[in-house]
Amino acid sequence: MAALAVAPTAAHAQKGRPTLRIATLEDGSLEARRLAWQTFQKRMRALGYEEGSRFVLQRYYGGDTPEQLRERAKDIVASNPDILIAASTGAAQAAMQATSSIPILFLGASDPVGSGLVASLAQPGGNVTGLANSAAELGAKWLELALELAPRMRRIGLVTDTRNPGSVLVFRRTEKEAKARGVSLQMFGALPRAELEKSFQAMVAARTDGLIVTFASTLLVHREAIVRFAAERKMPAVYGRREYVDAGGLASYGIDVDLIYVRAADYVHRIAGGAKPATLPVEQPDIFRLTLNRKTARELGLTISAGTLQRADAVIE
Repeated sequence: MAALAVAPTAAHAQKGRPTLRIATLEDGSLEARRLAWQTFQKRMRALGYEEGSRFVLQRYYGGDTPEQLRERAKDIVASNPDILIAASTGAAQAAMQATSSIPILFLGASDPVGSGLVASLAQPGGNVTGLANSAAELGAKWLELALELAPRMRRIGLVTDTRNPGSVLVFRRTEKEAKARGVSLQMFGALPRAELEKSFQAMVAARTDGLIVTFASTLLVHREAIVRFAAERKMPAVYGRREYVDAGGLASYGIDVDLIYVRAADYVHRIAGGAKPATLPVEQPDIFRLTLNRKTARELGLTISAGTLQRADAVIE
């Protein structure tokens, strides 16, 4: 996939070329991905696309339900953008139903083949390609890390965006791994906020003694509430994104989110140059980062082993 990261050619740098119109379809709040899109825009500039003259990025919030996503996808397709970027599995599925001709680039899909986005990773087919987040496989890693940090946990809650088809796939695969380890895993919704509050109550009633919080960007709006709940209940928690650890969470393991948006710009550059999504392989991440919060570990009465500390990419003291 290194061929995607190419420098802009002289032709692409010339003025007067048509403005590339890029539309995004997103679930959750637009604020949740604001910094990630800034990374995308920076990479686009590095590739020779000045915003406003060489490309225009129009971001659309698709709503909180599959039906709302589908309706917004139709609206976007009616505006006829050059490229439609879908920021989740559900958004990509909605976009696919709305058009079979406009190139669709998905970002962070958990299982592109299993969710029907592409025929195969190597040969996507159709008008869709993109970047996976490997969350379906990461579930086992999150579980392994949780039990490594707190071996006595037996009732773990997996907090996710249950509206996202990719999140359900993550749960199913992680549940199989949990059963093999003699651990009970239960899925809890976190959106909207009222659903999260119900989940907190249900976890208390179920005597949940640990948490796994998935990668979904839509959950970030509630990260402080989730971290606070885990602290109040003395629950060790493993997160799919570092933002939770920065907010006081115990540990995170996941992909480099910025890299996904850098690579997204590279894909846009290729498609704008004439490449067809059908022949652009789906890229899977190969860089994963472990972040630990020793202060939180001490508050939970946990001791992080020397081996785990050595594997960490960052340790918050």
